[in-house]
Amino acid sequence: TWEKQHAVDMSNEGAKLYVGGVSFNTDDRSLREAFEKYGPVQEARVMMDRDTGKSRGFAFVTYEHTKDADDAVSGMSGQELDGRTLRVDHAKGRAGGPGGAGGPGGPGGPGGFSSAGRTNVCYDWQRGNCHRTQCRFDHSSDGGSGAGSGSGSGSRGG
Repeated sequence: TWEKQHAVDMSNEGAKLYVGGVSFNTDDRSLREAFEKYGPVQEARVMMDRDTGKSRGFAFVTYEHTKDADDAVSGMSGQELDGRTLRVDHAKGRAGGPGGAGGPGGPGGPGGFSSAGRTNVCYDWQRGNCHRTQCRFDHSSDGGSGAGSGSGSGSRGG
């Protein structure tokens, strides 16, 4: 189930790292190998786009011990892996869980968020990063009602 695959051991929360700037050529195995020099890695996972199956350019690495994670932040931040410079920091907790406001993952996760009537908002579009290629989220400037400039990528009913 989704819950089992994405369960977080809160007692070891400080040992989970966010890794940004991950090359599209990096896989779970090469990520694990790069980070294992700082200690035993429980999990190394490159985040993949569920629609395209391609890397989303970031990953999470979870260590067995918080000290190893601290060492990896110091040692891997700014280092190059598969031709890309990594940004490594302690992962921040994510609000919500499966279902709820924003579907799987809660606010900011897949499915956008639901606040004040706004749903399925494209956060990359709001930041100027979305190019609408196969994007399923809303691109209206008001976050979902379809009004305003920057009309959506398709009809939203009505």
